[in-house]
Amino acid sequence: MLRIKEGDENLTAFRTKYGSFEYLVMPFGLTNAPAFFQKLVNYIFQDHLYVYVVVYLDDIMVFSKTEEEHVTHVSTVLFRLRANNLFSKDSKCLFHVSSVENLGYVVSSEGLKMDQAKVQQILNWLPPRNLKATQSFLGFANFYCHFIKSYSMKIGSLTSLLKKDSCFPLNEEAFSQSHQLKEAFTTAPILFHFNPSLPTIVETDASNYSLGSVLSQVSDSGKHPIALDSSRLIPAELNYEIYDKELLHIVWALKHWRAFLLSFSSPFEVLTNHSSLQDFMSSKFLTQCQARWAEFLSEFHFSITYRPGRLATLWDDVYLERGEDFISKNPMNFQQLIKQDEVQPSRYFAVKVESSQILLNQFRRSYGKILSTEVSFNNLAKLSILQKRHESPLAGHPGQEKTLKLVKRDFQWYADKRRASPPDFNPGDMKVNTHAHPLKLPSQWKSIHPVFHISLLEPVKTSTIPNWHQEPPPPIIIEEVEEWEVSQILDSKLKRGKLWYLVEWKGFSQDSERSTWEPTENLKNNPVLLKDFHSSYPYKPVHNSSKA
Repeated sequence: MLRIKEGDENLTAFRTKYGSFEYLVMPFGLTNAPAFFQKLVNYIFQDHLYVYVVVYLDDIMVFSKTEEEHVTHVSTVLFRLRANNLFSKDSKCLFHVSSVENLGYVVSSEGLKMDQAKVQQILNWLPPRNLKATQSFLGFANFYCHFIKSYSMKIGSLTSLLKKDSCFPLNEEAFSQSHQLKEAFTTAPILFHFNPSLPTIVETDASNYSLGSVLSQVSDSGKHPIALDSSRLIPAELNYEIYDKELLHIVWALKHWRAFLLSFSSPFEVLTNHSSLQDFMSSKFLTQCQARWAEFLSEFHFSITYRPGRLATLWDDVYLERGEDFISKNPMNFQQLIKQDEVQPSRYFAVKVESSQILLNQFRRSYGKILSTEVSFNNLAKLSILQKRHESPLAGHPGQEKTLKLVKRDFQWYADKRRASPPDFNPGDMKVNTHAHPLKLPSQWKSIHPVFHISLLEPVKTSTIPNWHQEPPPPIIIEEVEEWEVSQILDSKLKRGKLWYLVEWKGFSQDSERSTWEPTENLKNNPVLLKDFHSSYPYKPVHNSSKA
């Protein structure tokens, strides 16, 4: 026990119905109590700390290689506690066990595992329905993020819901990610204990939006993971060239595991799928950013080994986000199914339609030519592409014609003649093939061709929750005419001299059906709602008859 400094007892005074009292020994409720108690136990076990004793506040863990050693070690710890007037409660102690729960983890001779009770809570967690529930779910799951491969990529849609003006309940993509995340917790590996004497491998790879790496070691029984981690790129890093992104990933991984990797006398191995990085440490010409990275990397003793991407099974489930102005080449993926929110009007599409075209396929065949990438109608994007192809050290500042040839290798270019030659379009009508199917798209999608191959079509999903569908209520018969019940009137507008109202219908669960614009004559049986609406919003457009 720690004695309160004489003269400071009044600082711990508390009041009860029996009077006021002061502490003479330190309670754990004080602000600095945990820090002082940790300092005390570190002092008591200073010669045995991390030799066979690990202490965190009042949690003491004793580990040994043999049972005979363990008896001696436990006896030494108990004698030290008694000599310093510290006592342990027998009901809270475990003796001679091969695994123990400590600080939310299960520690054993095999390695580090997740607490199954906490994993079960994650599996039983209901899908988040609002911002607070989403924060609670992610906060609880983040505790075990180091066990999940590509964790930051798996929660991309869920973290986007934390932004301002997010829509709830979950959309289909976020709902699917929450289930995938739960499945990942059931298959998480055991993280083995780090051994500086074993060969160590750092596996790295970078996607367009995220970084991820695995620290593993090779023993007689094979390669075992030691730690996994991932991170999302910040906006400035999204603009890096692929060479710098891959190099940034190596720097990030070594900085993250610096405490492990600095202890090696023999070189450890860094695996990357970018072959040009093998000669980075011997390069003579570096940018300012690369020079800073080279200075940091010089602290480590390592070698960079090229491994083709097809041999890396670590990144099979990398999550590729949508929203790019242009898509990088991927010859292993020639089709991309249309997501639900790309087939139905959504807020996401309304924002992106001005700057980019929705890609039906990553690789599209048009007029006998494979287009690996389509460039959006965005002057800033075009200017950026031209500058990279013209000012790159590898390009050597070529002239106009050569610059255009470099651009056309990777992009289908839509521009005036001064920048690139426009593609030849067929001015006549095209006949729809029997294997294609025309879709009736919304008016705001007039820039998208309405004909799709039948392999890209699938039944529309009317609910974000599988196997759940809410039938709309039956219509009401008024004067032998079927009408639906109006929940409320949301807005009004004048269109071509005619007054329209935004009506929310009662009992409809789908956003596309819940509210629609209706002319005044369709609401003649709802005079009370019309009067209430114009009383609440007198500045909104109103019909002459309504004013009267």
